[in-house]
Amino acid sequence: MGETSQGGDSEGQQEEPDGSQSTHRKLRRSTVQLLDQGLSETCTVHALSHAVSEHLASASNIQVSLEECLGALKQLEVVEVMGGNHVMDFQGVKLRNRTDQCTGAYGTVQIKVGTGFKKGCQHVLVYDLVEGNPSTKHCAFVKGWLWINGTPMHSCINSWGPKDPEPKVNIKKPGNMLYSIEATWLPIDEKGEVDNRSEVLQKVSVQILILTVTFFGKVV
Repeated sequence: MGETSQGGDSEGQQEEPDGSQSTHRKLRRSTVQLLDQGLSETCTVHALSHAVSEHLASASNIQVSLEECLGALKQLEVVEVMGGNHVMDFQGVKLRNRTDQCTGAYGTVQIKVGTGFKKGCQHVLVYDLVEGNPSTKHCAFVKGWLWINGTPMHSCINSWGPKDPEPKVNIKKPGNMLYSIEATWLPIDEKGEVDNRSEVLQKVSVQILILTVTFFGKVV
């Protein structure tokens, strides 16, 4: 994806993207740490760093700093510094040897990317800076949703330093693509091995299901 080279609670009533009232997705911070992608085309990486750090904190009570998430994402081979990335390029990637600032424990962070809104997740938005011009696509972290003058809006955090730090994007703007982001913490034990039991159990469950369908036909 070509890309073009962050703030507090905003005015308006908070909503989900579908217009329903939200009690779990609050604009929690009065100030937001600013990130600046500089001359690079890494808006997707910067948006994801917010989403990963926020989801670890909200879902797992794991505090991995925004800078550490950003640095780890930048080191991935998939990253195109001057060419830009699709959000789905980061589906399933792992950020190894991250540190929980609260406990000092080390772990691996696994990222799951989905399309559309999903409760309990963080979100990033890809949208056209110039409406109708897909060559101007940009990615920003979605910190919440609100109404402004009767119009439902994505409330975002940008990656341009002090320039347009908190863009508001009409939810119904043509060309919008919303992605859900989940970050799973896989702790590293005293032997330096990652505890990925949940991942293993998931794979085993899938294999059992495949065997069941193979030998017994359709499961109802």
